[in-house]
Amino acid sequence: MKVPFLISSVFLGSVLFSGCSDETDDPVETDTELSDVGIEIPDGNTTENDVIEDSNSVTNDPDVEDDVTDENSIFCDGSTTVLYDPSGSSAIELWPDDLLRIEDPLTLVGYRLELNEETAFWSRRVKTLMRDTVDNLWRLSGFGTNSAVLVRFDSPVSLPELDAEESLNYDGIQLLDLSTSPPTRLAYQAHLGNDDQDLFVQPLLPMSPNTVHSLIVTNSFVDKEGNCIAPAPLQASLLLGEAPSEMFEELSERIPEAIDAADLLPEEISAITVFTTHNDIINIIAARDAALEEPLQGEQRGTCLERENHRECELTVMVGDYRE
Repeated sequence: MKVPFLISSVFLGSVLFSGCSDETDDPVETDTELSDVGIEIPDGNTTENDVIEDSNSVTNDPDVEDDVTDENSIFCDGSTTVLYDPSGSSAIELWPDDLLRIEDPLTLVGYRLELNEETAFWSRRVKTLMRDTVDNLWRLSGFGTNSAVLVRFDSPVSLPELDAEESLNYDGIQLLDLSTSPPTRLAYQAHLGNDDQDLFVQPLLPMSPNTVHSLIVTNSFVDKEGNCIAPAPLQASLLLGEAPSEMFEELSERIPEAIDAADLLPEEISAITVFTTHNDIINIIAARDAALEEPLQGEQRGTCLERENHRECELTVMVGDYRE
């Protein structure tokens, strides 16, 4: 089986799926490319439309309100809204996201990815073609160092042309390494997909492994009408340090910390994600070290046979299998 990891690579770098689980439906065309988020399409006649059934998110959570703000809200109340409903959307709307990273003392890094119905409703509804890839994400300790970041909106947005230098100074989209103080701005290339409703931000250099990063989209980034973009209801709560439910408690602390580190205010932000890059090479290093420390076991002397023009010897040794 071919598993393109990164995620992210680790996507999975980053992943993009959408639509329902009914495989009898005809696929709907979309401009979003799976390769942009770290998923490779197998060779042959398979196309992205065989993976993505519907580019529009479907929210199944009745508790999520349509309106992001009320008359007393500090946030933008524009008509365009960021999409973020991990428990109710049949489409991936934000990637990467440390909501999907949990502690696991049985792993060398101490963390791994975990996608389930509550944290990633869409992950149980991917097409059969990508089922194994998604099911194997638990093997990863974090997100890809070369992974694109995905943010989705409910209406078309506007993206200015940015070169590498300009991406370091554009306030609307900030890709940050949070391991330094102040955070280090990272150069990126950004582009839109899915009728200009999907934003992809691709780092131009690999991000540091096992490091917390953040992508922040501020009110300087606007929709096609030139208006500010409202945060999703869940993210509006997280920006204020409020956890809508128990599974968001950690993010409700980390997101305000990221905002503060970036010297921004909650009301200046339309979208944010905090994520940790993987460090899965540690598994390879551990296997190497174990192999070097393991004494070579075998017969002290091999069995040799004298042939007409050469000597043929056999020696049996025991070696460890470190592939797991």
